[in-house]
Amino acid sequence: MAKIEDVQNIGYYILCNLDDICKEQNLRFVLQSGTCLGAVRHNGFIPWDDDIDLMMQYKQVKKLKKYFKKHGNNINGISFSDFDFEPNTPYTLKKLRYNASCSPGIRFGTLNLNRGIGVDIFEYCYCAKNPKLMKLQKLFYGISCMLHEKYYIRDKIRFGEATDEVYGHVIYKFSDKAPDWIRKILIRLMQNLTSLMGSEKSGKYFAMSEFIDKQMTPDRRIFDDTIEHIFVDRMFNIPKDYDNYLTLNYGENYMTPIVGMHLDTDKMIIYKYPKGN
Repeated sequence: MAKIEDVQNIGYYILCNLDDICKEQNLRFVLQSGTCLGAVRHNGFIPWDDDIDLMMQYKQVKKLKKYFKKHGNNINGISFSDFDFEPNTPYTLKKLRYNASCSPGIRFGTLNLNRGIGVDIFEYCYCAKNPKLMKLQKLFYGISCMLHEKYYIRDKIRFGEATDEVYGHVIYKFSDKAPDWIRKILIRLMQNLTSLMGSEKSGKYFAMSEFIDKQMTPDRRIFDDTIEHIFVDRMFNIPKDYDNYLTLNYGENYMTPIVGMHLDTDKMIIYKYPKGN
């Protein structure tokens, strides 16, 4: 069984390859969430954390995807994972996966997915500049999320974990019956419309990878104003105002771990870790 250090090493291999590509292609990303916390508190991974979270602008993720596609979606054993390359995926966030590996904690076990250990890329575009347009932006993104879940919902219904009534919305019904090529076109359209609704003047970003209100519209300075910080043995961008960012996400005592339970890749161990990690 994989040990957490092995998972971390593969994740870091992906991160360094991505860093090399982004420098070559003039793209940029920022460490976020627990990866940012790990950089600040441990100069690397939180010892019991086995994933890497990044934020990138939507338009730059599209360029990254195009670059992978140009190289047969295999660069040094790493593949770009999204609805185009994996129609079964229920994820809205994009991933980079190391193909010669298998993630010990991957969910959606019955779906036809790349099981490789991966790095999560959370996409952001600008928020709409007023509440009315913001409603439209959320609508377009919400439709995209529903279209993503076609095969995931089929499995939940098949195994009695949900009923047709629960997922009886017209978008779910349409997604289930529509050919995948039509569904892919609509997902791209909804994502592009979500991005087009945004305005730099809003001063905020719109999260296109998760439908969680408190995390959906972070201040744009989190992405735009950055500093470099060591993570393992390379320097990566983190929010310049990381103290405020980490306080909002993990509380004022984010530098002091608290006792809790964490499921290691091998066994259940009592670790000290911050809320949410």
